[in-house]
Amino acid sequence: FIRFLILTTSTKLFPQSISDMQKSKGDTEYEHALKRRKLLVSELEGKQNASRVETSIESNMRAIRAILTTNKEIWDRCKGSMTVQPSATDKCAIFTCYVYKFVKVSKDTDEELQVTTKTLRAEKTFDLSLLVGLSDESCLLRKFSPPFLKDDSDKETVFIDYEKFFENSSILHESVMGPFLVELKSHLEGVQVCLGEIDSWLINSHDTFQFLENLFKITLETPAPEHIGEKCNTACTCSRCHYPHDNNYHKHDRCRYPSDKGGKFKCKKCKPGKVVVLGSFDSLPQGMFETEFDVTNDLDRRRLLNFVAFILLKQSRLCFR
Repeated sequence: FIRFLILTTSTKLFPQSISDMQKSKGDTEYEHALKRRKLLVSELEGKQNASRVETSIESNMRAIRAILTTNKEIWDRCKGSMTVQPSATDKCAIFTCYVYKFVKVSKDTDEELQVTTKTLRAEKTFDLSLLVGLSDESCLLRKFSPPFLKDDSDKETVFIDYEKFFENSSILHESVMGPFLVELKSHLEGVQVCLGEIDSWLINSHDTFQFLENLFKITLETPAPEHIGEKCNTACTCSRCHYPHDNNYHKHDRCRYPSDKGGKFKCKKCKPGKVVVLGSFDSLPQGMFETEFDVTNDLDRRRLLNFVAFILLKQSRLCFR
């Protein structure tokens, strides 16, 4: 029955190329029908492959658009913190933020216990090679010259404009576009990982701000550059005797400040940073005390939490005596 069906099927059901296929010399009707059938299957498979390529291209284009949108959102959040930009030779950039890093707890003999902090400048270097150039693994991408972003003065920067790069790919033939989009998608995923590391560092740096506000139930001023003290460029000079701190003739007994511990002296040129008082506790037993907590460290955070809980408990017990 199958043999009969193959031999008797109308040629109108086949594409023109198969219908016009001439019978080879010496072929039987059955052999000729089998050849026509193989050609038909080959053409059908070719159309299916073309359909799969088209579907793959559309899928990659949707994925790339989503990645580009996410990357732009992250970059817009981070670029304001970049203080040193990458160059053609050095592809690393320095990002800066201002944070409350250390919490100091101190108490003199006759004074109340104070919890204070200061604004510090935090810096970290990140490799932005994927944002300013194409990786060696992207063999196909490197055959094309990518456009670059422009700054506010319409001057070209070192950063690749991936949105335009993606738009320009629409003129490529589908045989090239498919592999091109696969490489571009992989490259942009690497860019997203890089931007995510920067964003995570900035978020974690600012997390201490929220932590201190919640712990001490206060509203803190956002850390800013003007809150940081300035160190004098020359050797520090004592504001009382005017001798350098490392001078052999510096009179320590005369120049010691009661509120400073560990041989610290005030310089007449250095400008101290702004001290933020987080809390103060009185009605505590007499004595001197000083310690410091790094609130960017999870262990020190737990230590500070336990310490504040201990002080509050101690204070409440004293109030009810």
